[in-house]
Amino acid sequence: RDAGLRVACYNPRGRGGNALASPFMYAAGYTGDLRRVIAHVRHRYPRAPLVGVGYSLGGVYLAKLLAEDGSRSALAGAVALASPIDIHSMARHLRSTWLGNLIDRFVIAPSVRDTLTPYVAAPGAFGDLEAARSARTLDRIDEGVLAPMMGCQSKEQYYVESTPALADVRVPLLMLLAENDPIKPHGLQQALEAATRDSGAPLVLAVTPEGGHSLTWPEGWRAEASWGERVVVEWARACGERATAEEAWPRA
Repeated sequence: RDAGLRVACYNPRGRGGNALASPFMYAAGYTGDLRRVIAHVRHRYPRAPLVGVGYSLGGVYLAKLLAEDGSRSALAGAVALASPIDIHSMARHLRSTWLGNLIDRFVIAPSVRDTLTPYVAAPGAFGDLEAARSARTLDRIDEGVLAPMMGCQSKEQYYVESTPALADVRVPLLMLLAENDPIKPHGLQQALEAATRDSGAPLVLAVTPEGGHSLTWPEGWRAEASWGERVVVEWARACGERATAEEAWPRA
């Protein structure tokens, strides 16, 4: 906002203070709510190029929405920050490394379990919520709740169906990852190279040595600045200018 961009923040259902009002929580493969948010902003600012920025799991379903919409996308571009684009790879990584296990058991899984609390005893609730409430790892929650909620027979099917088809993306998408991110997916570079080679998808992958999963890429001894924020602003401006030039949209 300080850089002159208008910013709208979307927090998914069950997160960021949004209470769950129905037995359906946010999931990597579900893009319906994000689609409604974009339509709402587009209706309010019909002449303004829109750029999406997703953090962590938010970047996953942002990329999935871009893939679903292809050349019909309402966005002029997007950035996925610290996003485990390949959900299956992330799940394996959490199980196979000591740091991933630690973060899964004491950060990720407890956070998701807290979201499920209002629905443990709810009539007609999806999946095995009682078992999920005692689950120590994310994949157990995925198996017991998110997979059946999304109509999948297993967590593996849910992972596959939730992973964006990058070859179908048709607007500029920047994926920014840190090498020391404990949940970063493996094989993303090869997937991007294949998608770009086979379909010409406008994808850019940038990997920094440091940054972790903080989502901001802090700078300075006191983390008083954010390198990631500057990258987002630069990318958003470039995408907006490109869309304005190509579509002859008036600046708004």
